[in-house]
Amino acid sequence: MPIPCNMKGYRYFLAFILSLGFSLPSCQESEPTRIAWDYSSQTDISPKGGYARVIPLPDGAYMAAYESAGAVHVCRSMDEGRTWTDSRTVIDGYMKDGVRVNAANAEIIRLADGTLLCGANFRPSRDEVESWSIAVARSQDAGRTWTEPQVIYRAGRRFCDGCWEPYFLEMPDSKVHVYFANEGPYGDSSEQEISCMESSDGGRTWDALRTVSFRKGHRDGMPSARIFGDEIVVAIEDNAHGEFVPYTVRCSMKGAWKRAVDGDSQERDYALADSLHKDRIYAGAPYLLRLPSGEAALSYQRSYAGQWNKALMEVAVGDIHARNFRNPTRPFVVPDTYTCLWNSITVLDDHTIAAVGSLSYPKYRPVFKKGYLMYDLKLQKGEVASMPFFVGAEGQANMRAGISYDSGTIHMRVKVNDASAAADDGVFVYLDASGRAVPSERSMRLRIGRDGEFGLFRWCGGGWQAASSAGLSVDVDGDDAAYTADIRMGRSLAGRIGLKGLRLGFSLCAYDGDGKGYREDMVHMNPDEPSTWIRLER
Repeated sequence: MPIPCNMKGYRYFLAFILSLGFSLPSCQESEPTRIAWDYSSQTDISPKGGYARVIPLPDGAYMAAYESAGAVHVCRSMDEGRTWTDSRTVIDGYMKDGVRVNAANAEIIRLADGTLLCGANFRPSRDEVESWSIAVARSQDAGRTWTEPQVIYRAGRRFCDGCWEPYFLEMPDSKVHVYFANEGPYGDSSEQEISCMESSDGGRTWDALRTVSFRKGHRDGMPSARIFGDEIVVAIEDNAHGEFVPYTVRCSMKGAWKRAVDGDSQERDYALADSLHKDRIYAGAPYLLRLPSGEAALSYQRSYAGQWNKALMEVAVGDIHARNFRNPTRPFVVPDTYTCLWNSITVLDDHTIAAVGSLSYPKYRPVFKKGYLMYDLKLQKGEVASMPFFVGAEGQANMRAGISYDSGTIHMRVKVNDASAAADDGVFVYLDASGRAVPSERSMRLRIGRDGEFGLFRWCGGGWQAASSAGLSVDVDGDDAAYTADIRMGRSLAGRIGLKGLRLGFSLCAYDGDGKGYREDMVHMNPDEPSTWIRLER
């Protein structure tokens, strides 16, 4: 996880980490942030609808905007996403000459001064009746009341000449950008550009259209923008190679978009580390996020069936320049015959993000799920002060863990939530300080059952073999719903492992009384590859 030492807000992020009892390693040595999705946090934002976005509010609430039944609605959660209030309509569709004009593509932002902007795309249900357009509504009382939607841009009057998918970005000087896909200038072709308009008065008025990006003969689409360093970076879908895949286009914040980014520009880059564009794999609808670490995250909908409408949500992590997105994860567990489309991601706090998707399983509706950010951290002295490690993406059972050391002794605490008690339940803890990609004689595995039984294993002869547990104590306490294990590795045992360059991994075993269940490893971890475990620096 590269951390830019000079990034704005770094001292606040550092203070937060220190308050948890951890500190960050050097900028050069860090590894990419891992996102551990929490299966148990998934909730429905609304019983119907889709294309949802979520933002946190200063009072601790979350606000969601989504489309449903030809209108854009908002609702709130006052309990960190566990439940959501009934919705209210912010931008409604309307009738024109007997034809319904629907409002779609919900987008929402809270500006620095507290103003809320809600955007939508007006879509006539029949050609030649009304213009496809971008509309904005405003609230200055935390969403209690909203202005009538203001149409800020009109494209053509045909589906093939429309405009789509507004996205807001507030600049450091308080100007607001709205980005959208736009076919309006290309009435004689199927081409599409990314357009931008700017407001200097909090969304009341908007200036003239400017072109952000355009690849001749193709369709730049679905923009989302963030600031990285001194650049505006816009994630788009680009179909230069046939199927849509994520690209980024960028410009300096000074004189933004004075020149459009064309297809040959050095300011246009394929976004992912995996070569989906070369393999003609669809991965559209990108959504860009700046993590508290300064790194970038990118969601997109990837199809494993060769069809855009058979796609599932993935989230990859990029560097501090919003490049080289890798280590994708899939937030929502969805059967292969179902989809998760038109997704978004948002930062909830310094250690939590949310994935928001339009899930078709078992019915189409907007869904919400938390993901916890796991960084490479420094091993701290004293008692275990926090539990930043999380496993729990595959089912309702989950675990948190923390580690510390004192006078050469390693302390760990593992807390498991698992209401389906079974004899095979438990956790595996992996420790290695060899610095090797493969296990060595210094690699250890600890198995702890919910019944308090435990065993220590060392890597020997190409596999895990039982080892003496002298110097190891494990205390397990709990009930049928949850249990906590407090682990102490004495000086002699900890010394055999080593503390310098220590890597740590976890696996959770969750079964029921019939022996049905699963084993889940920490995200991006292979139990037999220590180089994939999280690194702890002294």
